[in-house]
Amino acid sequence: MMHAEEVVRDHGCDRCTLAVEESNDGALRLYRRLGYDVFGTEAAEWEQESPDGRTYLYRCQCLLMQRCLLDSHDSADRPG
Repeated sequence: MMHAEEVVRDHGCDRCTLAVEESNDGALRLYRRLGYDVFGTEAAEWEQESPDGRTYLYRCQCLLMQRCLLDSHDSADRPG
């Protein structure tokens, strides 16, 4: 995750944004621990394959999360 945030920062962006299924408690705990905050929700859908090989449209509600990268980058550069 740190590498992904560094790539985002290197492209001149000041924040990293992601979407997580509302029901994915483990991922939500991880991203909150990494400093991400929820700022909204959105419906999401994608094609998924069932165990028998058929493709279906999976739909869910996602939480939108973001983390400001300037604060962590600035504090990392400070001595101390």
